[in-house]
Amino acid sequence: MAGLQIGEVCALRWSDISIPERTISVTHTMQRVQNLAPDAETKTIVLIGPSTRRPDEQRIRLTNLTEAYCEKFRREDENAFILTGTRAYMEPRTLQYHFKKYMAACGLPQVHFETLRYGFSTRCIDVDFETRTLREIVQQII
Repeated sequence: MAGLQIGEVCALRWSDISIPERTISVTHTMQRVQNLAPDAETKTIVLIGPSTRRPDEQRIRLTNLTEAYCEKFRREDENAFILTGTRAYMEPRTLQYHFKKYMAACGLPQVHFETLRYGFSTRCIDVDFETRTLREIVQQII
C-alpha cells in the first residue's frame, strides 16, 4: 500500500473501504506508546487514534487490482481489521517483522515498510516520469 504509512495500514477496518465509491477512508492510525499509568502491568500499549492526514488526503482511490482483492477477501464484520480479518489487530511492529521476513525470503535488501513509497518515487524520477502525475499517484494510490 504505497500511499499509506504502516500505522494507517494496521488501523484499517473493512468499514473504511467503499467498493461502490472505489475508495478507502484513512481516518485512523495505530501506534505503540509508553504506558504512563502508575499501576501499569506493561511498559507500552497500542493506541488507535485519529490519522494525521489532512481531510483532503483521507480518501484514497482504489486501483482495479486492489478493488478485486477487497472484493475477494472482504469480511461481513465491518469492524474486522483488514490485515487479520477479525476484530483483533496486527500492530505495526508485527507487520514490519513480517515484511522483513518476506523481503529476506525473496532475496531482497532489508528496508522499512515506508521505503516502498519512496523507492517507487525515486524509480519514477529516474525515468523522467511526469512530476505532477507522480505526486498524485504517491498521494492517492494503494
